[in-house]
Amino acid sequence: MTYLELFWAFLQISSLSVGGGYAMVPLITRLVSEHGWMTSEQIADALAISQMTPGPFYLNTAILVGMHNAGIPGSLVSIAGVLIPSLVIVIIVARYFYNFYQKPLVRSILTGVRPAVVGMVAGAAVLLSRDSLFHSQNWPAILISITAFFANIEYISVVIIVVSLFCLIKLKAHPLLMLGISAVIGLIAYLLGYRA
Repeated sequence: MTYLELFWAFLQISSLSVGGGYAMVPLITRLVSEHGWMTSEQIADALAISQMTPGPFYLNTAILVGMHNAGIPGSLVSIAGVLIPSLVIVIIVARYFYNFYQKPLVRSILTGVRPAVVGMVAGAAVLLSRDSLFHSQNWPAILISITAFFANIEYISVVIIVVSLFCLIKLKAHPLLMLGISAVIGLIAYLLGYRA
């Protein structure tokens, strides 16, 4: 793997992802897997760590993938790949956006893009939940057999997801609080003998 490959991969991710960090997850997952830089479990772990650490989610992910594969120089080229397209595009948009914002064509484009971003974030949730909820990665067998489905479910993960969703949506709990509580639950489960 070369630095140029890391730079190019993250340049593509940043250039082709609209809607922020979570919208980048499907593309990050695909490109990192295709290059063999990380397993799906390592990607899920990197995404979880990126969410827990301060700073932009997508930038933290680029740093972790770059560091995992090529050390500090790999992190730096990954950062450059992520930031350059955003920097250029935002400078151009900031310069001209308010001149065209109220135009019907621009409003129509934004109306079409918003649902696509929701779909991309939902796709990221599906990809992340798949690796968090099941022991096995043998998806055809899991999806075909109800017995295999229930035998491979990570019930602790299901409980954490449901409780987190409830607390975030209904109780308006702070996301960092939920991450901390989930980490404690994972530690307690480990101490009680549960192994992921």
